[in-house]
Amino acid sequence: MNALKIINIALLSLLIVLFINLFQPKQTTVPTNEISISVVPNNVTIPSIPKVTVHNTTSNAFTINTCTDLRLTQNSQPVKLETFSTDFCRDIEFGANSHTELALSSLHKLFASKPANYILSLDTHTAGERNISFQVEAPGFFRNFLRTLIYNPIYNLFAGLIAFVTDYSLGWAIVIVTVIIRLILLYPQHRMLENTRKMASLNPKIRAIQKEYADDRATQGMKMMELYKQEKVSPMGSCLPLLIQFPILIALYWVIMGITDISNIYHRYDFLSAFNPTEINTFFFGQNLLQSGGVVAFVLAGILMLTQFLQSYLSIKAQPPLPKEEPKKDGDPAMPTLDPRVMQKMTLYVFPFMIGISALFLPIGLGLYWWIGLLFMIVQQIFVNVQAEKQKQKGEIVTRK
Repeated sequence: MNALKIINIALLSLLIVLFINLFQPKQTTVPTNEISISVVPNNVTIPSIPKVTVHNTTSNAFTINTCTDLRLTQNSQPVKLETFSTDFCRDIEFGANSHTELALSSLHKLFASKPANYILSLDTHTAGERNISFQVEAPGFFRNFLRTLIYNPIYNLFAGLIAFVTDYSLGWAIVIVTVIIRLILLYPQHRMLENTRKMASLNPKIRAIQKEYADDRATQGMKMMELYKQEKVSPMGSCLPLLIQFPILIALYWVIMGITDISNIYHRYDFLSAFNPTEINTFFFGQNLLQSGGVVAFVLAGILMLTQFLQSYLSIKAQPPLPKEEPKKDGDPAMPTLDPRVMQKMTLYVFPFMIGISALFLPIGLGLYWWIGLLFMIVQQIFVNVQAEKQKQKGEIVTRK
C-alpha cells in the first residue's frame, strides 16, 4: 500500500472522528467544595432554551424556590417569571455533591419572544448569590433557510405521525419516516446502484486510457469524458443520493434529540397545533431511543456492521471481476490512483466498522433509522444484481448465436 492510499484512509478516518465529536457537548469545569452555576451553551438561537445546571460540590444540601430565590433579567429589565408560566414556581432541593439541571422549559415563551441578554441570579441562602449570563440570538439567514427547507418538514412529518398515526410512539414514527424517505430516494438510489455497476465495468477501458495518454492529461481527460458519454454514465452519479442523505441525517439527529423539547413547537405547522411533544413515548421495545451508549448500543452497532457488510458484499458482487494487477514498472508516468482492490476492501470491511463505531455515539433512534435504510438498500441491490445477471445471460446467448 503506497503513501497515497494511506493518506486517503487516514483522512477518511479523521472525518468520521470529527463527525462524531461534532455532536459531543463540551465539558464544563466545576469548582470543588462550592456552589456554582453553568450554562451550555452561553448563546442560543431562538427558540432554543439554555441548559442551566446548578453544581453543589459541598457536603450540605440546600433548597430554593424558583420564584422567590431565582431572579432573571432580560436586557437589564427584571422578568416576572410567574407571568410566563403558572407552574414555574416550585421548591427544588439540590443535594450534597450533586449536579442538577434547573429546568427552564416552562419559560419557552420568554426565550422565544425576542433576542436578548439574560442574567440569572440564584440565592443559595448558605453561600450567597450566584450569577450566570447568557444570550439568546435571532437565527441568521442560513439557519432560517435550512430550518425551512430541511428541519421543519422533517420535524412536522414526525409531529403528524406521532400525533395522528403512532399514538405518540417515537419508535414507530421513526420506522414510518424511514420508509417514506427511502421511497422518495428509491429512484435516485436505484440510478446510483446502476451507475456504480456500470462504472465498475468500465475499469479496464479507463485504465487503458490512463496508460495510453499518461503523458497528456488534457487528452486523457477528454477521452475519459467521451467514454462516460458513450456509455451513459456519470462519475458523480454515485454521489447525489449520498449528498441528499447527509443533510437529512443531520436534521434527523437534531429532530430526534429535540423531539420532546417544548421549545420546538415554534417549528410546528399551524394544522398540527394539537401536537404536544411532552406526551411522546420515547421507548421502543423497552429501549429509550434518545439514549446512546450502553449494551443496547453495542448490540445495535454489531447489527449495523453485519447489515452494512452484507449490503457492501452484494454491491461488490454486482461488479465484474477485477483484472489481474500488473506490476508497476519503475518510471511509469501513469497517474496515481487508488487500487480498486483496496477500495473494495475498504468498502467491505472498513466502512461497516466505521458505521458500527458511529452507532455507539449516536442516539439509538438514529441507528434504527440507519438499519431500516440499509434493509431497503439490500433489497434494491438484490434487484439490481438480478437484473444485471439477466442482462449478462442475454448477452451470452446473443454472442453464441
